[in-house]
Amino acid sequence: MPDGSTVIETGVLYTLTSSDMQLSDEQLKELLDINKLETGKLRKSKSKLTSADGVYSLSINLGAAVLGHDVHVRSYMVYRDSDANVVTEYSGVKTSKSS
Repeated sequence: MPDGSTVIETGVLYTLTSSDMQLSDEQLKELLDINKLETGKLRKSKSKLTSADGVYSLSINLGAAVLGHDVHVRSYMVYRDSDANVVTEYSGVKTSKSS
């Protein structure tokens, strides 16, 4: 995050896909975009922390819903830069394959 910026929100985005579905990294990045929350397929866990420093951990209890599905997760940070622009940065996508 650039100097002079202020954290607005941090958290994790996650979704499930059928384990037989083959998605490219680009497709997963597009799917795990904070602007896609209204689709109903994407979930968000927002951190209570608003510091640029630290680690955010998440436990997801999906129960039987995960059977036959892969879980895809991506962290995000929304901040206001020194020019008052709101910017969203993302991590890479991590996938837990169904076993």
